Amino acid sequence: MAQETLIPISPSRGSTGGGTVITLTGTAATVTAGTTPYGVAVSPDGTKAYVTLSGSNAMVVVGTATNTVVGSPVTIGISPRTVAFTPDRTRAYVANNGSGTVSVISTTTDTVLGGPIGVGLGPFGVAVTPDGAHAHVADQGVNNLSVIDTATNAASVVTAGSAPYGVAIA
Repeated sequence: MAQETLIPISPSRGSTGGGTVITLTGTAATVTAGTTPYGVAVSPDGTKAYVTLSGSNAMVVVGTATNTVVGSPVTIGISPRTVAFTPDRTRAYVANNGSGTVSVISTTTDTVLGGPIGVGLGPFGVAVTPDGAHAHVADQGVNNLSVIDTATNAASVVTAGSAPYGVAIA
């Protein structure tokens, strides 16, 4: 049986805005990740945790085997929130709440691919379809769901309920 990777995050809202990420992969370790860690997603192969840093407008990658930050923080949009992976494991989509954008990250190089994708106001939740063709983003500030074509990264809009916060795809 594969070992579980549990990643609780502890953002600090104090004057320093720091925070920690605690990875639990058999032994507990505390990793200082940057300013105000907010969201976390474990890569499909379980080797990396992608942690959004809302206060730094960045994301860090934590190696789950070593419990250390891998490389430098990746600068993305303003106030990033959630992360979702494509089924082929090559890209991660990150909702940037403060800039109304989504950043696409290469999971091979852990770098930003292209420019930010404009979506609605206040993107928060993001999920990728099982076939990888679309990323759906809950735009809580405008009561919409943005649908990104992952082949072109073009976004279209679907009306949703009041202040959608999250999205899940079965």
